[in-house]
Amino acid sequence: MPKTILIICLLLFGLGGPWVVKYYSSSESRADAEPAQEMRAPLALESAVVFPKALAIPPFALVDQHNQPFTQAQLQGKWSLFFIGFTFCPDICPTTLNKLSAAYPELSAIAPLQVIFL
Repeated sequence: MPKTILIICLLLFGLGGPWVVKYYSSSESRADAEPAQEMRAPLALESAVVFPKALAIPPFALVDQHNQPFTQAQLQGKWSLFFIGFTFCPDICPTTLNKLSAAYPELSAIAPLQVIFL
């Protein structure tokens, strides 16, 4: 009996495998047929805070990873994305930093940008 079940499972996997490959390859070709990025509607923001006007940043002094001072002078002339997290964070921090890393090249092509991890 167990030998028969094993043979049936192998046949199902053998017949189902080519179908799965065909299905996924056809869905990828459909994705390639979508209109160009410029033609798509812009993505909606999941969460954001938009301030009506720029706020003044009061003087501050922090210390960076090289034990050098980090002040408001390093914020001048570029956009700064502040990410507040933990240096030992098993789930959320690495995932979010990975998303920031993936988005960084495209965002920095639009405007000068820096990501600051606090």
